[in-house]
Amino acid sequence: MEHRQNEAKSSAQPSQEQPATESEKPIAFEKLTPTDLSETEMQGYTQALDFIFKENDLHNIAITGPYASEKSSVVKTYVDKHNKLKGIHISLAYFSPALESRIKRQKQDNNLNLEDELIIEKKIINQLVHQIDPEKIPATEFRIKSEPKICCNMIWAVIISVLIFGTIFIDKAWLANLPSVYRNLVVVSLFLCFVSSIYKLIDLQNRKSLISKLKIFENEIDISSSGNDVYYFDKYLNDIIYILDKSQLDYIVFEDIDRYDDNLILNKLRELNYIYNKKYGKNKPKPIKFFYLIEDEIFESKDWTKFFDSRLPIILGMGNANSLGKMEQIFEERNIRKDFSITLLDTLSLYLDDIRLIKNICNEYIIYKTRIAHGGSWFKHEKLLAIIVYKNIFPADFSLTRLGSGQGVVHRIIDSLVKQKSEYCQKEINKINDEIDVIKQKVAFNEVNKSFRLYQLLASKLCFREMFDCAKYQYVGVKNIFSLMDKVEQIKIFEKNHWRIANQAYQIDDSYQEIHCKEYVENIQKEEKYVQEKYKIEIYHKNIEAELEADIKKLAEVKEKQQQNFPKKITEFIRAQQDKSVEFLFERHTKGEDKKYAQYKAEYEKLSSSSYFPLLRVLIIQGYIDEYYSDYTSAYNEQGLSRNDTLFLRNIYERKSSDKGDWELELTKPELVLERLKKYKNTHFDRESVLNYSLLDYILVTKKVDKLENLSIFISLLEPIDANQVWFVNKYLARYYSLLIEEEMILAQEIEQEKAQKVLIQSNKTLTQALAKRERQYKPQYLGLLIQQLNQRFPLLWQQIDLFDLKLYFYLLFIYDDDLSTLSEMNKEQALKERIEDSADFLLIKDEWHNILYFDNYWLNNIAKISTAFNALGIKFKKIGESTPQLLKMVETGNHYELNQANVQHILENRYHQENCATHMIQTLLALDEGVPIKSYFLDNPEKLVLSITASEDIVIIDDNEDTVLFILNHKYISLKAKIAYIDKLSTVITELNQITNEEIREKLRQKQK
Repeated sequence: MEHRQNEAKSSAQPSQEQPATESEKPIAFEKLTPTDLSETEMQGYTQALDFIFKENDLHNIAITGPYASEKSSVVKTYVDKHNKLKGIHISLAYFSPALESRIKRQKQDNNLNLEDELIIEKKIINQLVHQIDPEKIPATEFRIKSEPKICCNMIWAVIISVLIFGTIFIDKAWLANLPSVYRNLVVVSLFLCFVSSIYKLIDLQNRKSLISKLKIFENEIDISSSGNDVYYFDKYLNDIIYILDKSQLDYIVFEDIDRYDDNLILNKLRELNYIYNKKYGKNKPKPIKFFYLIEDEIFESKDWTKFFDSRLPIILGMGNANSLGKMEQIFEERNIRKDFSITLLDTLSLYLDDIRLIKNICNEYIIYKTRIAHGGSWFKHEKLLAIIVYKNIFPADFSLTRLGSGQGVVHRIIDSLVKQKSEYCQKEINKINDEIDVIKQKVAFNEVNKSFRLYQLLASKLCFREMFDCAKYQYVGVKNIFSLMDKVEQIKIFEKNHWRIANQAYQIDDSYQEIHCKEYVENIQKEEKYVQEKYKIEIYHKNIEAELEADIKKLAEVKEKQQQNFPKKITEFIRAQQDKSVEFLFERHTKGEDKKYAQYKAEYEKLSSSSYFPLLRVLIIQGYIDEYYSDYTSAYNEQGLSRNDTLFLRNIYERKSSDKGDWELELTKPELVLERLKKYKNTHFDRESVLNYSLLDYILVTKKVDKLENLSIFISLLEPIDANQVWFVNKYLARYYSLLIEEEMILAQEIEQEKAQKVLIQSNKTLTQALAKRERQYKPQYLGLLIQQLNQRFPLLWQQIDLFDLKLYFYLLFIYDDDLSTLSEMNKEQALKERIEDSADFLLIKDEWHNILYFDNYWLNNIAKISTAFNALGIKFKKIGESTPQLLKMVETGNHYELNQANVQHILENRYHQENCATHMIQTLLALDEGVPIKSYFLDNPEKLVLSITASEDIVIIDDNEDTVLFILNHKYISLKAKIAYIDKLSTVITELNQITNEEIREKLRQKQK
């Protein structure tokens, strides 16, 4: 049973489940990039790629395989080992919202639209340009922004300045007067500047298309060479060819090109490769090879050979067959394998076959595990992993579910299952309640039937003519009873009028007379025959009532047992619903006529259409994702509250009425909840909605100083105690006992295992001693303290305890209530004393109680405390039935029993092993050693036992020896009446009557010939 009592520690501290040094280890994560494969894994691929690069006429190569089949890893591994090969990778992940629907296979048309194609072409060119050294492609129109070269700019500034200055300011006359050498130098310089400027202008026009149109007079000339091209590949074909020509690449790898489910872009890339390699690459030593990493199903079988020059199939590196091994390997390398059972990993391996997804799950798990405070016993590594899996396969729904605002398919599924579980439990309870109601109706009918038969009996015995003159007296009140045909009805009315009958209906004058028949009726009711017949009727109906009451009690026990066995979590509920399909249980939240249910249905169908939805469903069915999922969806610290804690506090603050379901709400951080409740001087403790099992559990384990204060405050919530509060106490005591016994069994098994393995140092230690030293969550002393505090506040509460064993309730009270100050209030009108004295099996302790009450090792403490309580109450057991030796010894020592035949015989047989002593019981007592408690008790009160023996129907004769007989008959404190009764059953013959001191007794013996 999961219980969240321990404090959750900060994520900065090592958890209880980890060694202290683990938190100091450096955290390592898995890379999602392509990995290096081993030589074994590359076997076959290396030879194929060697062949492809060796053959120059292989230009377009398809590397095919299923999704996540390590196509990129094969290329990376090969290229890393052949570092002389130069190449680039172009990834075609989607780049705009317009392509998203295409990538997700949501579009119905078979081709990309123009906008999509332009975006893809543009991004291919963009990646191509940015992966080539700009120094190698100076003439391309595409430029990567860089710092301008100052020296180059200065030169062009000087050239243009000289050209402009010479054109404007140099005078021809001045130039003519210059010496021919200088004149030629100036002209040549100006000419060179002019030529350089024209060259630069033409170069810019070719690369940048500075002038797209030229207008001469009325004529306009379009001088742009690519102005009519729509597609980027067509528009910039020359630049692309130029870049490829200057790049000196050996290969280009195109990844994710199949995600668009369209072959058009493949056609264009193939065309580009053909143009370059066939036309411009003739004089090159090696062509550029285009590698396309695509899935197998993108082409029909007949199209592969037409489109590609070569095809390298990649055998699936990871699938469901080897997913488990891969997963275990990854988790082992990251030191988290021990966090999970093989069952969970085997389940995940049936659905997860993407190595990158598994690596990402591994990374996120490590981060969440580090961030979430998981020192408490509530934290389960497997549930955290399940949440991480859910987050990775359905990130959008996880985001909605995490908010906890009623959104998200998983949130609604779990919420629906919780409601269905409650409905199921209530339905089963209602079935039993209906059966109980039917039996109660039978009880009521039996009572009516008994009453009718008693009236019928009385009517048969009564004779109206004997009571009065029927001709004259006919009126009971204002009604003429003889007008009623049914004699039973006549008797009922007659009785209701206190057996009075009159001669007229109204007392008008002195002629009105009444006859009182009560004495006559009472005489009839005292007749022996009437009494016997009435007794038979009462016994008959009493037996029926007893049977019906037994049936009700049995059903109540079944109901309580069933309530304890009800599914506590949705996982248990799903298992219980074997007759219903899982789909029905999961789709329940979509059923309804409201518009919101239509939306719920659409969202559910969208999620369930995913290939990963069966995995999500399995995680819920197997309990890895349950109603406590919110505890794992947020990385909160030690000051954070879980969903249950928050819901509990909100119910209190919002003053919501208490719901019995909230009692079982499992708090993750009860210490923080308690701190918040006490923050405002316990003002929130006056709410009934604070009643909660987890909170009370936590209060019972806090420090002693705080415990009594907090426990007193909590118990005050039960006042004034009514049916609801009493039910809470009953349920909590029964629950605590159940968990206590369960923990005892687990610890006992561990100790027995240690004994078998010789781990326990002293083999002579008893199991109880070993258990007493083991740290445990549920302790008998906590239960005893709670009972003691409850009785101090509510002394008569014990009369309403029915789910918890009342006998154990009393023992725990006697042991843990040191001053027993409440006993007198509990024993009002001697109710508690009589309840214990009349309980024949009160001294019989169940085996499972020994370790709770510590009878084996704490005789002087616990047994003595019980004896003290018996003394305070004046307990004298009327009849001791089966008993536990320690308690029987205590009762005998303290004389806590009536000195009667049944009790003395039980003690003699069970304490002193005196068998078959019933007919000579007093003789057996007197034969015991001096100082034996039962003998001393008898010697102080001999007459009580003598009278009890003589009155017992079980003892027909008394065969005490002569010495015993003389002891009884001559005892001065035994009355004559008791001695005569003793003689009546005595079979022993006295040899000499003169040994009897009383003459009357001697005469009685003569008459009996004894």
